[in-house]
Amino acid sequence: MSEGACTVCGAPGVAGGPCPYCRTGSPVFSLGGLAAVTRRDASTLDALLPTLAVALEEALPGQVRVERGGGPFRRDAAVRRLQVQVGDHLFGIDRSGRRTDTTIVLKVRGIELKRGQPPVPVWLDRLADSLARHSASGVDVAPGLHRLIRD
Repeated sequence: MSEGACTVCGAPGVAGGPCPYCRTGSPVFSLGGLAAVTRRDASTLDALLPTLAVALEEALPGQVRVERGGGPFRRDAAVRRLQVQVGDHLFGIDRSGRRTDTTIVLKVRGIELKRGQPPVPVWLDRLADSLARHSASGVDVAPGLHRLIRD
């Protein structure tokens, strides 16, 4: 599995699992690690998508919309739809049964200029690239964003 750093103590650990050092229950997570894992085994997306949703909600408050199964207050429930607005790009992932659909939409001043439907690992890579550019742009970003995009 891909290595990442704990979001609490910074210790190395397995992506998507609890920290083996501080035992805070904080997931060790990076988008690059998730993309690598889903390239090897697409079924891992089911287990890691809720973690991704929570991490993005914390890193990008107000820019992430998540639809979960089992009611609106269950943060650990299965994620049905995730949408992330980063600059002019809207990244979306929809889960329906075993089917996963991804979209990347480029909108400028409300006009859709481009729409793509890449495979999940490519979608994750492009989301990570877009978040890295956003983080480096000097825009005021939450500290969690830097931890999320670090490989």
